[in-house]
Amino acid sequence: MTGITFMHEHLRIDLSQGKGDVDCLLDEYDLLLSEFKDLKAKGLARMVDVSCRGLGRDYAWLDRVEAETGLQILISTGFYKEPFLPEMAHEKSVKEIAQLFMDDIEKGCEQSDRKAKLIAEI
Repeated sequence: MTGITFMHEHLRIDLSQGKGDVDCLLDEYDLLLSEFKDLKAKGLARMVDVSCRGLGRDYAWLDRVEAETGLQILISTGFYKEPFLPEMAHEKSVKEIAQLFMDDIEKGCEQSDRKAKLIAEI
């Protein structure tokens, strides 16, 4: 596929829990669609969404964006940092976390058949 790729995007991200501020949710769907359709017309072909586990990913939301814009959205796996780490990051061993990331890449991410294409953060 030819065209421009945006490499480090957060199409929908929710930092409200980690920041203790309800105003940290980025999910302006209609505005995003308008901007992305304009960018696609200017040559954008795909985006890499680097919103890791614990940052409010929503695969159905990303599926809708893909369908309505025609852009390819690649997703990632990983954990960000405190205070955005999900509880499992503290409970699992290094081997278990590595397997979790591999499962995201090989089998599909949590509650989705979408497969991660890269590890964004560790």
